[in-house]
Amino acid sequence: MAGIIDGEGYITAIYTPKTRRFNPYVGVTSTDRILVDWIKNRFGGYVYERQTPKEHPHYKKKYEWVARQSDIDTILPEIIPYLVIKKDRAIVFLEFRETFKNRAYWKVPEEVEKVRHSLFRKIKEMNK
Repeated sequence: MAGIIDGEGYITAIYTPKTRRFNPYVGVTSTDRILVDWIKNRFGGYVYERQTPKEHPHYKKKYEWVARQSDIDTILPEIIPYLVIKKDRAIVFLEFRETFKNRAYWKVPEEVEKVRHSLFRKIKEMNK
């Protein structure tokens, strides 16, 4: 799984300023359905079929596996020792996830919010 995440996967988060919400994501995109179905059967999560852009009808169909939020904190620690390319961002990502534990979303202390935004920016920078 670590090799698949390193090669075909992503570890990222999205921030929506309007709602002030973060959405963390761990997933894999592939043109081979067999791969994403194997991951889903082994690790849970969801599989989505992505449409081919109209301007590129010759492109293969893409399939995407996305981990459930509840599984991210289990999957990443298990594969971190085996990651090569994305090890650093996985470690930062888990640190980012820690800022959400045991906190109501709307009652986040200012210092936690600052740490959260700092880690979010770091993840974005690592993904460039």
